[in-house]
Amino acid sequence: MLVYRHPIQGWTPDFIPLVLEQGLGLQDEMIEIPDGAAVTMSQTLARNEGILTGISGGATMWAAVETAK
Repeated sequence: MLVYRHPIQGWTPDFIPLVLEQGLGLQDEMIEIPDGAAVTMSQTLARNEGILTGISGGATMWAAVETAK
């Protein structure tokens, strides 16, 4: 499983939740989400799919799409 991280307003850019930091042991590697990708994806979801989501939802979808590729 891949773990993606991204800057979210109010969090430091390198924030990793404690549960991951302590290591569930499920991730194979860490891939950083490019700057702006989460915002762009959340806007794309709203425009094309009618799905209203925030930055974290956009980041989650970006990670899912990249993993699917």
